[in-house]
Amino acid sequence: MMQMTLSNRKRYLLLGIILFLTISTIEILFFLSKNSKYQNLVISNKKWNKIIKSREESSKLQFQNIKFNDYNLIIDEEDSIIYYSIINSSTKYNPSIQYKPNHKKIKIAINQEITDFTLEKTNILKIMIYDNHTYHIYSLVVTNYPILSIEKEQNDNQGKIDIDLELFDNHVDSSQRLLKSKGKLKIIKNHQEYRFSLIKESLGHNDRENHISMFGMAKQDEYTIRKTINQVDNERYIQLFINQKYMGVYQLEPKEERRVR
Repeated sequence: MMQMTLSNRKRYLLLGIILFLTISTIEILFFLSKNSKYQNLVISNKKWNKIIKSREESSKLQFQNIKFNDYNLIIDEEDSIIYYSIINSSTKYNPSIQYKPNHKKIKIAINQEITDFTLEKTNILKIMIYDNHTYHIYSLVVTNYPILSIEKEQNDNQGKIDIDLELFDNHVDSSQRLLKSKGKLKIIKNHQEYRFSLIKESLGHNDRENHISMFGMAKQDEYTIRKTINQVDNERYIQLFINQKYMGVYQLEPKEERRVR
């Protein structure tokens, strides 16, 4: 009888451990990744204001990352801005949203739908992240431009700086939406112009040229971007971000065109 009791206790203990691990795993997965459609997160002005009035504002609430249609968005935490480069597809106004908050009780809400009408009025919407006691509001900027994101060391000398580069190409006929490469960056004319060379690591762990086609141009390992103020219809314009900070609209040029000048 004693043996059966001990055996039952072990069985119940094992079942308890399995149940605990199962629940913990579900909670962790829920915490790590939450999914919804954009339009399902749009709430009324009345509910929006009710959330704000019943909570305190806190910049401690943040996204670890947020994706629209499986692509990471640029998050500028310093200015609380999220940038969405829109693709002309059937889901462009109702993308699937996946996000990772910095704690598991966070919810998100959006103040209005994306439509042709709202984009004519403004390209800035609002996205709120909140829990039971606090909230934080981001500006959600919707852009028609491709996005070039560069991560670099905090070093603005005139030499070449090591970078990680990522180009999100939102053109309709793009054969590859996301291009990534390591490289070297040179700052020219007080950030009005940048030149970068693309590199990749060989099997022998040596850096070599990385020839990539951007916007359907011939494959290059060197490109230049120049800041532009008066944009005309040009498919080579990009919005530039350096270390998640918005730098402005630039025009992309391959090295052949640069040398002709």
